[in-house]
Amino acid sequence: MIFSHPSSRPVASGRMPLRVELLEDRVVPTHSPLGPEFPVGLLVPQQSTVAVGRTAVAMDADGDFVVAWAESQFNFASASQDTTIFARRYDSNGTPVTSAIVVAQFSAETNSVVDVAMDQDGDFVVVFDRDPPDSTNRG
Repeated sequence: MIFSHPSSRPVASGRMPLRVELLEDRVVPTHSPLGPEFPVGLLVPQQSTVAVGRTAVAMDADGDFVVAWAESQFNFASASQDTTIFARRYDSNGTPVTSAIVVAQFSAETNSVVDVAMDQDGDFVVVFDRDPPDSTNRG
């Protein structure tokens, strides 16, 4: 079985981040890496702050897998927040099979939680929950 340990790593120059990379590790149950980290998602924000939310990974019987994640972007120019849910498929060696797939996009939402499931044949489904902003709930 392959487990995943995602990490977000901002790559900065000066004071403003130029890009945010979502990196993924493949490890065996003993938590030993199967190889180096590899990029899953990449954004180049302009006049915005990007937050990469929780990630989820699922695998089929052949070891092929899919990674799903949420990216929330606050745009200072328009004072708005947009969230995009992505998924990307990989073969058992960690080689991308697809580019990032946009699963959903929505505005003015926060706290997106993402999960993914994959059957033994590699068919997958991405689910997410979104918590709309509520001015009366300040917690």
